[in-house]
Amino acid sequence: GAYDVVEIGSEKDAFPPDRTLYIDTAEHDIARMIELFSPSIIVNAIGVFSRVPKECFDVNTFFPRILMHAIKDTSIQLLLIGSAAEYGMPDDNAMPLSENYPLNPISDYVISKAAQSFYMNAYHSSYYSINEEAREHLRALLDGIIRPLGALFGTIALIILQQFFIDNELVFY
Repeated sequence: GAYDVVEIGSEKDAFPPDRTLYIDTAEHDIARMIELFSPSIIVNAIGVFSRVPKECFDVNTFFPRILMHAIKDTSIQLLLIGSAAEYGMPDDNAMPLSENYPLNPISDYVISKAAQSFYMNAYHSSYYSINEEAREHLRALLDGIIRPLGALFGTIALIILQQFFIDNELVFY
């Protein structure tokens, strides 16, 4: 087929060895994967159900965060697969559920999948969703405005303070 399989840390016999790239979840390996494959979209269908909360969060929450960070300055789209279990046990009259239905996770696995969703939403509405060049322009603009305004207001404050201490010297050491 036209698609390559990227297998991350599971049974190595699951896919044909000539079509499979095995990588670790470390950031440098994710960057290597993106460089090798140049994908237009990444579908993250990874999910770990474990009685060890750290394992759930490492794979279900923190790995997608690494992916989000790795592609933030690219045009690569990321599709994260969640879990219907994030909604808990909804009432029968609430069916079918919409994505606006309140989350009610009831296990470490489900909490970690819900955290993935929350993190994705927060990431996209945050400063870090803006590409690096735009952030640099914004930083320069704010520096060019805030520093002069700070100097101006600081000078005005000193002049006002001096007026209150006309008879006394106002000296800063």
